Amino acid sequence: METTAEGVETQEELMLIRNLGCSLIQGYYFGKPMPAEEAAELAAKGAATRPDAHLIQREPRIRIIRAALLHYHGRVKGARLRNISSGGALVECRDEVEVGTDIGLDFGAGGVIAGKIVWAKGTQFGVQFAEKFDLKLLQVAAAPLPKGAKVMRPNYLSGDSSQAG
Repeated sequence: METTAEGVETQEELMLIRNLGCSLIQGYYFGKPMPAEEAAELAAKGAATRPDAHLIQREPRIRIIRAALLHYHGRVKGARLRNISSGGALVECRDEVEVGTDIGLDFGAGGVIAGKIVWAKGTQFGVQFAEKFDLKLLQVAAAPLPKGAKVMRPNYLSGDSSQAG
């Protein structure tokens, strides 16, 4: 689900909201309210500069809680993915890991994924993958039902209201 954060006024608020995984943002940070004609004129000129243009643009994140193994400095530690995109992930680990550390993440999809820590705050850190990750690898294929197995279907799904009550 995409969420829009409203009322963003400072770069600190912008960074906080981005770190929380919100990709749509509006507020005074980008500009004060103006009449529609003035906004259309500004857009037509292409003169508006995005205040976040200096920030690295990233792909939308998928919120996830998934166990992982973190490989770094010859050690393997338990970790947890909090969100992921094809380019990186937000990871939590009991150990604090320094920015710039080369790591490997194994979360049971596609082997060990190489990456680098690009930011860290306590035991949470952002990982930029060395190569694009195929998010389809996270999907779990549904196991086929055994022969003769029946799936119960509640009455409210069939439109049979005779047993409602």
